[in-house]
Amino acid sequence: MYHPIRAGLLVLSTLTFFSASGLSAQETPAPQMAEPEGAEPELSDQDMADLAMVCTATYDVVLANGQGGAQTEAIKDARDLARSIYQEISQATDDAIDAEITKADATLQAEVKSGVVDLKDFQATCDSLLMEEEDGVAAPVVS
Repeated sequence: MYHPIRAGLLVLSTLTFFSASGLSAQETPAPQMAEPEGAEPELSDQDMADLAMVCTATYDVVLANGQGGAQTEAIKDARDLARSIYQEISQATDDAIDAEITKADATLQAEVKSGVVDLKDFQATCDSLLMEEEDGVAAPVVS
């Protein structure tokens, strides 16, 4: 059975690993040339939806744990952006999305509490994808 939460965690973990280690995953399919050095791995729509869901859950857990600090408003905006990306890709109803987010929040919170996941790493990766630096402070990316 496909679990979008697990898949999103895997995608996010992979992106976190690659960004932390400076590595770049590259595929070299038979007739095609290898991608240029430093090229980002291409994500499918499903990967992007999973990633958006995990970022939504990441921001929910950060806010629920009271860890937003001075960035609380920026985090809320980035969370809304991640949710809208998920909604656009999945084409699901608001009720279905809210139910999936509730499950994702619970799963991520449990994995954070058990030490399986480092919430700060996940937040840093989501911030790098959904926020821009403005005067040293992360702000949501507006497209």
